[in-house]
This record gives sequence, C-alpha cells and structure tokens, in this order.
Amino acid sequence: NDYATLPLILDQWTEIRVEIDLDSDWMEIYYDGDFLVEKEWTAEPGNTYTGILNIGCVDLYANFASPVFYDDLSLEELGGSVVWSDDFESYAVGSSMHGQGEWKGWDNDPTWTAYVSNAQSRSPENSIDIKANADLIHEYDGYTSGQYLYTAWIYLPASVGEPPEAPTIDGPMSGDPGTSYDYKFNAVDPDGDDV
Repeated sequence: NDYATLPLILDQWTEIRVEIDLDSDWMEIYYDGDFLVEKEWTAEPGNTYTGILNIGCVDLYANFASPVFYDDLSLEELGGSVVWSDDFESYAVGSSMHGQGEWKGWDNDPTWTAYVSNAQSRSPENSIDIKANADLIHEYDGYTSGQYLYTAWIYLPASVGEPPEAPTIDGPMSGDPGTSYDYKFNAVDPDGDDV
C-alpha cells in the first residue's frame, strides 16, 4: 500500500474523491485532487481486512472534534449514471437529518444526528453541520460489483485543531515530603473549548 501525508485544508470547501473498484477489491482516495492512499477496499481503515466487498453506507462524523460541514455528496457508477446524491438544499435549516432523505443517526439513534446548516454553504443553499457525537448514516443496498466514484465536499473551520495556550501554574515551587500543596492551572483555548 502506498500512503501519502497531506495537510488539512481549513476555511475552504475541499473535495474528497474515492475511486472504488469492487471487482478488483481496490480503491484510491484523493483529497483536494491530490492522491492520499490506495489499498484494498476490504482492508478497512485500520487494515484489519475484515471489510465486506460491497458499498453499504456513507458515514459522516466529526470524531468528537470541532464542527465539520459536508455538502454535495454523490455516488456514481463509472460508465453509468448517478446512483445517489444529496445536496441538502431541500431540507429546512436547523432541522435534524435523522429520518430525512433516508438519513439516520448511528444505530438508528436520533441523538446521533446532524443538523442542516447554511453557515458554510458552497452551493446556493445548505450543508450538513456535524458536531460532537453526531454520526450520520445513509445506507445502500446491492452494490457488490462494478466501479464507482464517490465524492463529497468537506469544510473544516479554521479553529479545528487549535491547541490551548500553555497553562500558567500558580503554587509553591518547593515543599516537604508528605505535605499537600494547592496549585492553580489556568489555560486559554483560542476556540473557546473546555480545557
């Protein structure tokens, strides 16, 4: 397997493209048009080789990090037509995606849903805002052979990954064994996140 490392692109919409060949059990992933990785489709992200040779779902999540926005998703059979696409423009801003357009939260749990937003739209209307424990699923059925192209657009706000400043520490600089001392730590996070 051939891996590349690419920097995250912040504060602009970026395309993720996956070229899938189920007949050869192979895929190639591109980020902003640049090659990222190629490997067996059934290898799974952790290279456990426990995957199933089909296209079963798309799973959108923020990995408990800062909000992530997704827009204009599509699955297309190469040499054929678009199998499925969603641009989220027909959904009401602020509405839960669970139960709309065949989307559902992880394990069909409505608390794992994402919400429709127009805050970071690359198209004329809406995108999906994935926050915290959101894990939004759209399932497919019957795609076990052939070649496909999956595309999605992702927006990572500039605040993604901003670490807190180094803390200031207030307390004694020396002491005696067996004695308890009080210390105060103060740190500021540029994103306003809890530290």
